[in-house]
Amino acid sequence: MGKMTVNTAQRLILLLKLFEDGADISIRDIAARLEVTERTIWRDLSRLRELEIPIYRHRGLYRLDRGAWQDWLGRRLLALRGEKQKTA
Repeated sequence: MGKMTVNTAQRLILLLKLFEDGADISIRDIAARLEVTERTIWRDLSRLRELEIPIYRHRGLYRLDRGAWQDWLGRRLLALRGEKQKTA
């Protein structure tokens, strides 16, 4: 199979999808799956952190906190609709 060509936005979506699948994954494995350099993945993770997307590192492996991700996504969708989040 030939090398996949994607832009940054597409790659960030693919990266989130990898994390959403639930497995802990290393930078090396992410880079191999997305066919980019490890440096590119470091930059992508930095972009996701700037957006406050809850990605955590433990023993060299990365994972998306699924509960926090759903909360983050819900808050963003409410903000787009101009609604406030209900507090418990």
